[in-house]
Amino acid sequence: EVKKPERIRVRILADNSGSMNSEKIAVQDRAIALLLSSLDEFNTYLNRTRAQTGSNLRVETEVWAYGSNVKQVKRATEGGDERAAMMRTIGEIMGNDGGTDDAAALDRVRTSITPADRIALDSGEMMEIVFVITDGGSSDSEAARQKVDILAAAGAIPRAFQIGYVSQFEKDSFREVWNDRRSAPFGVVVGTEIGNLIPAVAAALKEHLADVSL
Repeated sequence: EVKKPERIRVRILADNSGSMNSEKIAVQDRAIALLLSSLDEFNTYLNRTRAQTGSNLRVETEVWAYGSNVKQVKRATEGGDERAAMMRTIGEIMGNDGGTDDAAALDRVRTSITPADRIALDSGEMMEIVFVITDGGSSDSEAARQKVDILAAAGAIPRAFQIGYVSQFEKDSFREVWNDRRSAPFGVVVGTEIGNLIPAVAAALKEHLADVSL
């Protein structure tokens, strides 16, 4: 199905919990940089070719860091140098914020979707993509699944990536939130080869933008 939105918003929820060691943080940083730089290049292309394409499409990016707390570290419309904004964003994710309250992060995204956004999502004028990176399970699997379900029902595309060595409990928790009893899985288990996060994220972005037409 060909889609012709006028606005695509990509939000990255980055794991800032205390279990994120330096290797995981470094790989997560590279994945975030890949997404932000790729989408910035796409925006540049859109702006350069508007006269020829007549397209009104624009892409917005946000980054949220979550652990025991949730904070937005990159807003959609910061203006100025996108590369500088990307570097500031990465610098704020240190892996030092306690537990993994992904339900709270997902809820912050949910509550920020306005009535106008909902109308645009329903009509196809807007796409909302939410990528969640985590190195563990959920602090509250039931609550997190509920937030994922609400986002999906609103027309958003929530997807998650689990990285690193995790316990069986954490595997089960991730599966419960993202994959169990779904017609298609929402979550990707990247595993201990955490460098595979980068191609996994790139493939997910390509999949969801493949049908977008200018």
